[in-house]
Amino acid sequence: MGYRVFASALLVLQSAAAGNFALQFGNPGSSVLVLNSASLNISGPITVEAWVKADPAILDNFYNFIVSKQLYGTGYTLLSIVSTTNPTERPFQFEANSVNGDFHLQGTSPVPISVWTHVAGVWSQDGVARLYVNGRLDASRSVPAPPVANNQNLYIGNSLFGDSYRWHGLIDELRIWNAARSQNDINQSMFLSISTSYPGLVARWGFDEGSGTVAHDSSGNHNDGSVSQANWVSADDLVLLPTPPPPITSCSNDISGKTLVTRSPTHYIYPSQYEFSQTISVTNTSGSTLNGPLFLVIDGLTPGVFVLGNQLITHCGSPNGSYLIPLNAGMALQAGQLTAALLVFTTQGVYSFSYTTRVFQGMPSN
Repeated sequence: MGYRVFASALLVLQSAAAGNFALQFGNPGSSVLVLNSASLNISGPITVEAWVKADPAILDNFYNFIVSKQLYGTGYTLLSIVSTTNPTERPFQFEANSVNGDFHLQGTSPVPISVWTHVAGVWSQDGVARLYVNGRLDASRSVPAPPVANNQNLYIGNSLFGDSYRWHGLIDELRIWNAARSQNDINQSMFLSISTSYPGLVARWGFDEGSGTVAHDSSGNHNDGSVSQANWVSADDLVLLPTPPPPITSCSNDISGKTLVTRSPTHYIYPSQYEFSQTISVTNTSGSTLNGPLFLVIDGLTPGVFVLGNQLITHCGSPNGSYLIPLNAGMALQAGQLTAALLVFTTQGVYSFSYTTRVFQGMPSN
């Protein structure tokens, strides 16, 4: 993913922007064809997830396939479909067909129109299928038998059943796992752009090429797809963070007693993804110069909340939920001098959270 720049006087914060693309489906024949491979033939725990932005045209179709590797009671698919309780609505549906026959797990809430929405279908070892929408459980049911693998090709934005079943809208950050992702796993990673190999990840298409006829799989399994009649479009309004770097295990010198840390009130800045921003001010109260590099550590964040920052580093001297941000690019902080760091917290379905702050001096170590 690319980056959008948020700036304060002394710190630049970044999120997805330039170079952030998605694929738009809906044209006749629009699809991404991924040839069959062993890594996609899953016969056990599975998770299929994606960000989608549906066009109003999904209301005109009975089926709208996001991704499909399905045929005659085998394979798996994620789609929207006419509601069994209200024919004017199109909820999501997840299918991972087993030896006991087809199963269909239909969601309870309609797909939002023209709004980025995260959807994930999971079959787990406990014999339960689950459907999550924006990180919240939307539906579940008992499905004792695991999925049955097949040798069919995989389609993104369409299916082998015919062009009338194609998706209408955008698709981004599509991932397939040979593992059952928990609700916490989904919430922790849905706002991350996983652009490298990751445990259990068998395919991931970020659709950031921006042009051309190939959608590359970044999982390391080479499940690249051929793009046909789909349009590359900007997805700057979908804010995804880079995957965090490895943890930092130690901070050399906690100087919280020599500084005063204050936080401005939280305010709402991005309704469709529940983003909040704060400005944190640090004042040198020691009476002497504090030589850099100086870092602000944010401790105790609610799970599922991400801090957006330059050189994002996690777990600095704290067991979990901690983030480290450089304050002033290594410059000395004179006695009484004030510096400020603009932070952006991104969360989904979490409307309040608390955290503590501290400052340390010197370079962290792995």
